[in-house]
Amino acid sequence: MRRQYFVVFVALIIGAGWATCRTSYADSIIGSPGAGFQSWTASFNNLNASFDVVLNPNTTAGPYWDYPTVYASSNLPGFPPFSTFPPGNFANVGFCLTGTINCPAQFLNPGPPPGAIPFWGMPYNSATDTGGALDPNFFFVKDTLNELQATLELQLSTLATEINEFGWFETDKDGSFIGQLHPLFMGSGVPPGSGTPTPLGTTVTFFPTKYYGYYMRDVSEGGGCLVATLFNDNICTTPLSNPSIFSQHSIAAFSTDPGSPVATFWIAGLNAPRECQGADCNLTLVKVEPVLLPPGLAPIRVHVGYLNNLSGQPAPVVTPTPFNPDATTILISSGDVTSPHDTGVIRFENVSNAPVTIDHVTVVTEGNGPPEECPSNGFFAIWDNELPQTLAVGQNLVLAETTNFNFDSSNCGLGLDPVVIVKIKDGPQLTCVDTRRVLLGREDVTNTPETTPYQLMSCVQSAGRPPLSLP
Repeated sequence: MRRQYFVVFVALIIGAGWATCRTSYADSIIGSPGAGFQSWTASFNNLNASFDVVLNPNTTAGPYWDYPTVYASSNLPGFPPFSTFPPGNFANVGFCLTGTINCPAQFLNPGPPPGAIPFWGMPYNSATDTGGALDPNFFFVKDTLNELQATLELQLSTLATEINEFGWFETDKDGSFIGQLHPLFMGSGVPPGSGTPTPLGTTVTFFPTKYYGYYMRDVSEGGGCLVATLFNDNICTTPLSNPSIFSQHSIAAFSTDPGSPVATFWIAGLNAPRECQGADCNLTLVKVEPVLLPPGLAPIRVHVGYLNNLSGQPAPVVTPTPFNPDATTILISSGDVTSPHDTGVIRFENVSNAPVTIDHVTVVTEGNGPPEECPSNGFFAIWDNELPQTLAVGQNLVLAETTNFNFDSSNCGLGLDPVVIVKIKDGPQLTCVDTRRVLLGREDVTNTPETTPYQLMSCVQSAGRPPLSLP
């Protein structure tokens, strides 16, 4: 089945059997064809908790998560933190994300509500409040080397014994199964009330496998109610036989500014619309964000250049220098500057007062080029056999193609600024965006003009470790 990848830099990549949108350093979503992040507003045109979706699950009115909710007020732990009046009709996840009506900002811990941030789903027209159907099958790709931090922002339930469990699960590159479950926040147990729920405001750090998704377990339905970003057939994921009663639970994914290099996901575990007409309407809301280190002076500078001498040796003034190996430069490449090259070039410069070890380097491009012209589908990690490399004070490490054309990054699409991710041993990860598009040969179509001298990159510093993969 064809799926769509979307991440928080919008770029379309068509591959064999896949439609992909990838990002540089926010994790990607792989979903159904046509799905993507949809914009909405907090106006009642978009956010109206219409009962139409309850009475007719095939309605075209509003996003799939915009349905009425009814919560009874309570002062008990696990309930809304304080009484509201009226006690619930407007408290679905849209109201909670915007801190409005029956889900005020104080409900989130620690908050604040992020606002009307885009949701993952099928196409939605906010002007007419139509579309926005559920994508029943989507999962995530771990595109970064940094750990993730999850915060339990909200648990709404009328009964303190019916608090959802929430976590992540393992899968493969095709999203073909729901593998091992990894709980992040515990619910009230099965049978209900047999466990102790995780307190609101709790933050945990985790590092998922290369391909993963999120799940919740609705303990009020017994042990069989597992709801995940990948569809699985059980008592609370399939509508009942009566077509007028919509009983499907679901997971919703929202994201902050899709253009942000440190975008945050808000993942919601949603109860069935028909159950939210009464008191049994649980809502779990979790914020997931990359773990960033405090700002500080990076021990290295990262430069990018391009070298194409296939039509003749370019002028020294535009040739990336240093390139050749010498006392101050380590070169990992198929040859020196006079050898035939059509390659991106990366230079790491130790500007600290101590040795620095470069442990791992990855380059991510859009990957939207013919397979025979865009090596590795635009995802380059071709230097692992030669890393780590330790740089003395003032020394450079230069990375280029290791065989002809295996780092021909200029043929990998123009829809995304290339990103260089470097992990320093016993130190931070640097994620650097090539906003000048040097690694794309400055978008030139002929050969020699692609050559570009080194340009200094801007980098974000974060904690990180190599990504995990399933066998």
